[in-house]
Amino acid sequence: MSKFREILRSNGLPTDDLSQPHLWFFSYQNGVRVGTLGLEQYGSLGFLRSLSILPEFHAQGLGSQVVKKLIAEREAFGCAELYLMTTDAAGFFSKFGFQRVERSAVPESIKQTQQYSSICPSSAIVMKL
Repeated sequence: MSKFREILRSNGLPTDDLSQPHLWFFSYQNGVRVGTLGLEQYGSLGFLRSLSILPEFHAQGLGSQVVKKLIAEREAFGCAELYLMTTDAAGFFSKFGFQRVERSAVPESIKQTQQYSSICPSSAIVMKL
């Protein structure tokens, strides 16, 4: 198993749709990849997915670092708005300015993603920045 898939699976995140094109941001510790965060682009919309840090590196600020990096660089990718779905990290993402939105308010291009339509449970919280 690749280190990339290992990182995702270590936190119970899906790897079924990784063949789709995404931009990936990585977190490193002593030159070793220990975390990841994906960005799917749909025109001027971005959809964050798969923030994952290996469990032994939790609580070291690495997740925050990779989220901050993506937010700082989003305009370079042409992303005016960012969306994400989470079942357990709404408080974490709200620290970066993400706010809950109703599922009915999500743009169609985001609704058509595998993450939105079939991978994330319908109980997942949708957030927007």
